[in-house]
Amino acid sequence: MERKSIFEKLDLHRLRTPIYVLDLDKVDENLQVIRKAIGSVRSDLHYAMFSNDNPYLLEFLKEKGAGVLALGLGELRKARRYGFSNEKIHLTGGTFNSEQLDEISREGVDFNVDSLSQLEKLSNSQVGIRVRVSSREAVGVGEGVNLTDAKKVLEISSRQGNSLVGLHTYIGTNTIEHEKYLDAFSALIGFSLNFKDLRYINLGGGFGISYSEKGASFNWGKFGEGIKSLTKNQRFVLKLEPGRSIVGNAGYFFTRVMEKRGEDTLIVDAPYTNFARPFVYHKNHRVEVVGKEGRDKIFKVRGCTINSNDFLSHPDFDGDPAYLPKNVAEGDILCFRDVGAYSPVMQMDFLGYRKAKTLVVGGKNE
Repeated sequence: MERKSIFEKLDLHRLRTPIYVLDLDKVDENLQVIRKAIGSVRSDLHYAMFSNDNPYLLEFLKEKGAGVLALGLGELRKARRYGFSNEKIHLTGGTFNSEQLDEISREGVDFNVDSLSQLEKLSNSQVGIRVRVSSREAVGVGEGVNLTDAKKVLEISSRQGNSLVGLHTYIGTNTIEHEKYLDAFSALIGFSLNFKDLRYINLGGGFGISYSEKGASFNWGKFGEGIKSLTKNQRFVLKLEPGRSIVGNAGYFFTRVMEKRGEDTLIVDAPYTNFARPFVYHKNHRVEVVGKEGRDKIFKVRGCTINSNDFLSHPDFDGDPAYLPKNVAEGDILCFRDVGAYSPVMQMDFLGYRKAKTLVVGGKNE
């Protein structure tokens, strides 16, 4: 059965803008792609909930058997409120003080620290550690231990009575090249041979999506083939932290044209405080006019605040500009695509504008 388009799922005449729409059917489709790619490899998916913590989304993911990644105690408690068990929660974050580390270790979930100093603050704990696998990455706090630090990790763990049960690495945000993950995974497997109690290897997040018609997408099929080859004698669980790749292309942002100003500028009813990603990163999202065909000219899409930099789309930003039909008019609805990750949770109430709500469709909501 062919999946309905997002426009078929909405009553566009009654749609109150600005508004986000999240399609759980697309989320489910993305989950199936990832699981099919991994196949029989012993693995756990831990959705990175900071990318979009919508309650209906979290409930849906729990029903589908996915776990969650928490970045700290606040997100861990949120995961518990939604009924995720210890086995379904994985915690990895930045730098924690001793009190926070003690509290985390008592929670009974798998968690990772990101430095030798953090490891020394723990005692009699089962813990994972973050590893920096690429010398090309900038050196800084929160990036993990070096691949040459195995002996130091063992010495500290032994002295503190800790058991090192996991390894974690982070490849980088919105990474499309599956080879980078396979190279990192191979390096972690080699590093893991130093630790007899190892239960998991966490190949961290950053799995990318395309924000452009011409852009490449992450090749889950090739990634899965490589993972299967590297785990022929698997003695650990592979943990993955897909966030953006599960929810990014399942989100849409709708805003209405309030005014057509000059020849090439559209003023919409959404401020940048509702849709901050283009404003913050100067990156365009694909956009179309609902119910109108044609890609006749490039428009600037400007938010409704007085801020001179309040643009939701601009020809000077990276990615696809707003290439729209020339007859776009006041009252028309614009639909921005691929906004499921980060955009809804990046909203702010600066200047007194209300946050845009999220309408959830698909799954049990349809």
